[in-house]
Order: sequence, then C-alpha cells, then structure tokens
Amino acid sequence: MIHQRSKHPLLPTTTRLPRPVERVASTLLRRLLERWRHGSIDIQLPDGTTLRGGERGGDHATVSVLHRNFIGRLLLRGEVGAGESYVAGEWDSPD
Repeated sequence: MIHQRSKHPLLPTTTRLPRPVERVASTLLRRLLERWRHGSIDIQLPDGTTLRGGERGGDHATVSVLHRNFIGRLLLRGEVGAGESYVAGEWDSPD
C-alpha cells in the first residue's frame, strides 16, 4: 500500500491500494450492488464505467467516484472512510 498525505488537514493519511487489489475491490462492489435492495444506485467510476444496483421504482441515488483513493478508504474504514472520502473530494453526488 502507498500512503499519501490528505488534502484536508483533519483527515488521516490516505491509503492507495495497488491496482490488483483495486480490481478485487471493484469485483466486490459489483457483487454488493447485485444484492442492493434499498432503491437503486448508479456508481460512476473514474474510468467512466457505471455500476448499477438495486431495483427501479424506489429511491434512486447517483455517485461519481472522482479519485481512486475512495476505494481504499471505503475498504479500510467503512462508512467513516466513505465520509472522509467525501470531505476529501474523492466522490460526489447530486442526490
């Protein structure tokens, strides 16, 4: 893992995962989205790929992942990591 200093002074150092680990993480994310049952969600990855999950007809959310550090934060710190990643500007959502 490669550690990078965060752009936000209150956030911990980020951990960038090696690319092979990112591919595994993307596969896990796809499997989780297959089981998504609370509305629907579209996740646009930095490479332009859009992952979709959930059932249409309920609430819908769209997430744009702007930086690959998001995956490392999410895997290592869960919901807290997702919040830190948002503050760091690594993902955004109009919803």
